[in-house]
Amino acid sequence: LVHRLVGQGVQVKVVVITNGDGFPRAAKENYLPKSPTKSDFTNLGYHRQQETERALALLGVNSQDIIFLGYPDAGLYSLWTPRYWNEPYTSQYTKVSQSPYLNSFTSAVSYTGANVVSDLRQVISEYRPDYVFYPHPNDSHADHWATYCFTKYALTELGMEAKEYLYLVHRGAWPLVLPLYGKTYLAPPRKLIDRGAEWSVLELTSAEMSLKRRAIGEYKTQMRVMEFTLLAFCRRNELFATYPDSQILRSSDPEPNLDEHLLALNPVGDLPLFKVQVSADLVSLSGCITTSDDLQLSLRARGRISKNMGYTYDMFFYRAGEEQSRLLVSWQQGKLKATLYQAGQESELKDISIAIDDRTLTAIIPAAYWSQADRVFLGCVSSQGNVRIDNLAWRAYRLPQP
Repeated sequence: LVHRLVGQGVQVKVVVITNGDGFPRAAKENYLPKSPTKSDFTNLGYHRQQETERALALLGVNSQDIIFLGYPDAGLYSLWTPRYWNEPYTSQYTKVSQSPYLNSFTSAVSYTGANVVSDLRQVISEYRPDYVFYPHPNDSHADHWATYCFTKYALTELGMEAKEYLYLVHRGAWPLVLPLYGKTYLAPPRKLIDRGAEWSVLELTSAEMSLKRRAIGEYKTQMRVMEFTLLAFCRRNELFATYPDSQILRSSDPEPNLDEHLLALNPVGDLPLFKVQVSADLVSLSGCITTSDDLQLSLRARGRISKNMGYTYDMFFYRAGEEQSRLLVSWQQGKLKATLYQAGQESELKDISIAIDDRTLTAIIPAAYWSQADRVFLGCVSSQGNVRIDNLAWRAYRLPQP
């Protein structure tokens, strides 16, 4: 896609959020220490930058159109959490809480979620793109789905009308590693079909497939540790997804049937663990605004809701020009906990409730916490102890006005 757009005279900007400096296996393979140091990881980040520049040069992109933000590899998800939205996060690999790279978009930028949004907002507002391509929210790599969250948030803040396309890199055993590179088509993961996304295909010419193979080959630090995975993308096509705009609607029914207000479908049975942990396999999310102005959100699992599992709603309420709030509602070991993060303060809430009915867990949130927002960014998680088991992918939903 990049090479074709450049060939058509389109200016392409590439924004690299992390430098891949949190990959111990790659550091060991490339620098050969048994225990890589923070300098080894930073050097790996610089090497990844150089590889990116060489690969994109093959596709026709000038180095001036490549922007490195310098945020921590394997740390983007943490920056999306309330704890590190304004408080700096320290990389467990480079051992720093601000970018050590001399060419970062913002020099020595602190590792906070607010700074990621600020950098993306500045880049996007200066370039004003017609199209934005960024990771799919169902990507199983935490850095990738967190990039979706930050990018979607920045686009929402800017009120951009750019067309958005999503690409997938990691999802279980997808894409299958096949020996016939360039001979087969890349199809969406079977479990992601009919889950709400519309998939589109860009067919590649033989010359474009050959060029893509050469560009991937420039990532030598990666080819040493995951060659077959990278080459699995050398197919006869490239794959992109779009999602329709979603909205949480009001219900005129005093006791609404939430199944009639479906918001999102999740892939089911796509991990071996789900054969035994059916209570953790998240199926769908439904929700509406009731006649009493409560926001009701119903999370459905493939098995009965279990006290041995944890279930969390993570909500980011947004309204342009106003202080944003973050609400975490969790049910762990049969106990409810609701925490509000707003204006730098953290408070426990007692007026949020949970209702459980067989395979569904419904959170009931009073208007005081949502009615000042016009969007909610929402994701759900199932867990056992401190171990995440399944994610219901983050999406942005429009909220009705009072």
